Amino acid sequence: MRWTAFLAVLVGCVPFGPGDANDVYTGALGVERDADVVRVMTWNIETVGSPGSDEYDAALEIVDRLKPDVLLLNEVAGSWDADNAEWFAVDAGFAHHVVAGSEYGDDRNAILSVYPLADARGRTAAEISGDPRANDITRDFVMATVQAPAGELDVVGMHWKSGWDDTDEFRRVLEGHRAAQVLGSDRPGVLTGDWNDDVNDGSDWPYTFTSMPAGLPGSMWLGSDLWAALNAGGLPNDPFAPLLAAGLELQEIRQRSGTDATRPVSGRRLDYVATTPGLEVRAAEVFDCRDQGRSGGVEQYDARVPDAACPAASDHLPVVADLVVGQVRPSDPVPVTDLAPGELVVSELLANPDACPDETGEWVEILNAAGVPVDLTGLELVDASGNVAVVGGGVVEAGALAVLVRGATPCGPTPTGTYDAVLSLNNGGDSLTLRVGETVLDATSYPGSGASPGRAWLPGAACPAAPTPGGPNGACD
Repeated sequence: MRWTAFLAVLVGCVPFGPGDANDVYTGALGVERDADVVRVMTWNIETVGSPGSDEYDAALEIVDRLKPDVLLLNEVAGSWDADNAEWFAVDAGFAHHVVAGSEYGDDRNAILSVYPLADARGRTAAEISGDPRANDITRDFVMATVQAPAGELDVVGMHWKSGWDDTDEFRRVLEGHRAAQVLGSDRPGVLTGDWNDDVNDGSDWPYTFTSMPAGLPGSMWLGSDLWAALNAGGLPNDPFAPLLAAGLELQEIRQRSGTDATRPVSGRRLDYVATTPGLEVRAAEVFDCRDQGRSGGVEQYDARVPDAACPAASDHLPVVADLVVGQVRPSDPVPVTDLAPGELVVSELLANPDACPDETGEWVEILNAAGVPVDLTGLELVDASGNVAVVGGGVVEAGALAVLVRGATPCGPTPTGTYDAVLSLNNGGDSLTLRVGETVLDATSYPGSGASPGRAWLPGAACPAAPTPGGPNGACD
């Protein structure tokens, strides 16, 4: 019976056209809401639970009370609970859903939506970083483009590593960097989830990671971009810093009582909503069942739920935000002078081309880890001899790769930009520094074996490989 209902929901969904900002739309959940608003709710549900269980029914009551258009869940506990999430989608009225995978452990992230979802799937570290070997995210981010009446909205659900050890903090730092990279379009977007850290705590100790702490999973492979940043000054021990550096806005959302705690047992703020610049939040709240008689927050529907429903459903409280879509975040590229160390890194280089002369065939590939488009004009490349080449231009999008080729008339791959021919990558081994004024963005070096004819050097892996300019790195020789 449930499966039949699920098919009926899927078949019955219809596409929506753009809505006027002053329209009122009666959504699939049967409530009137301004057509330019998408209500997004993030919740660590501490397992969905079996249909008919107290946990499941309490969560269903809360969702019926708040009626989000998009529900992002954390801690869907493996394949058995993914099945429960499907039943929950049916019972709550969500026609579309996706459950992501997990690199370590069974917990997964999910998106349930009343609106159609485009490109709905899990995002791995390998995909986000461009390094096919990277697996530095604990649980795959779940991402989709919500096709709402007023326009499209990118939504991302994340559940960062928990714990207090240095390894746990290090892994959250990595996930913070990946979170800053995952949104790469001009659509408005929102990052949500249980990030297992309280922004009110500030930086943790050690203040900067300059090496990988002992005790990490033996199978973990750090992406080449973060590996380069680790070796070029270190990674600050603050997982929120990369998001803020990328221009994302961490929304200050509170319970109606005034506290920002999202996990009552600890009184800590662990669950967040971060938005792209300019995305308006019309109303928001951390929903505590005990606050239903207070003023403020988001509009609520149906009958008041019992106070006991919140602890029965989960040890976390849901965070709800009414987002005004249809606004495009700024896409003008920022100058390299605005960048901090680690926001541009060398991801590949070719010192000894075999199909072109060195003077026109050498190239350097860099990764934009800044989270925003970057104008490369004025970027300096410096070799071990102190020769300085200035990049003549080119824009690299957030999370994308740029190929910089030597000389004004390059031979070889299509360049994003060019640099002065005065800089030569020595075939006997050399170093290369990315610099803006006195600020070193990244530095790497390679031995003579890394400059074999026609072989590229991969700084993150410290090995030669077949060249792949502008694409994911190949396997080491």
